[in-house]
Amino acid sequence: MKKIKFLIVAFIATLSLSLSSCEDLADCGSATAIFYNNMGYTVTLIVDGGVNGNISNGSKKTVTLTEGTHTYSIGGSQQTFSFSLKDCGSVHVDISPD
Repeated sequence: MKKIKFLIVAFIATLSLSLSSCEDLADCGSATAIFYNNMGYTVTLIVDGGVNGNISNGSKKTVTLTEGTHTYSIGGSQQTFSFSLKDCGSVHVDISPD
């Protein structure tokens, strides 16, 4: 009986792990990077199935999206974020008051 219980627990743990580790962002949701600045604004970069495109804050700063580490500037401060853009197709940016 103990062996059966262990197998059930192991199966549930494996199932949970496979659901939470998505390789294809287009299939399982989005990856979000939040950049804070010293002007009271939060810049949220939402990678939702896409590597091709740019993010910008108005006409001042544009960052070309490629896999790896990027530094995003707004309001005189900088934040650096590293992310993977496997199997992606579109990008959105949201700039809102903090």
